[in-house]
Amino acid sequence: MKCWLFSVTEENWFTIKSNNVFGVPEDSRAKDTVNLGDVMIFYVKKKGAKSLGGMIVGAYKASSTWYREEKP
Repeated sequence: MKCWLFSVTEENWFTIKSNNVFGVPEDSRAKDTVNLGDVMIFYVKKKGAKSLGGMIVGAYKASSTWYREEKP
């Protein structure tokens, strides 16, 4: 098991939290490095944040492998 730190916008954090899903661009290295069972730690960027900027806000264990989703 490995731990990974992801920097996200506050808006994206709320999407991750409410849907229990995290997506990355197709060309992201995350697809090749994060594996089933790894822990993803989320940090909200300060820029543009209203209340959570500069904070580590959550950690999730990867419960599946990466897959391509057609909808945004």
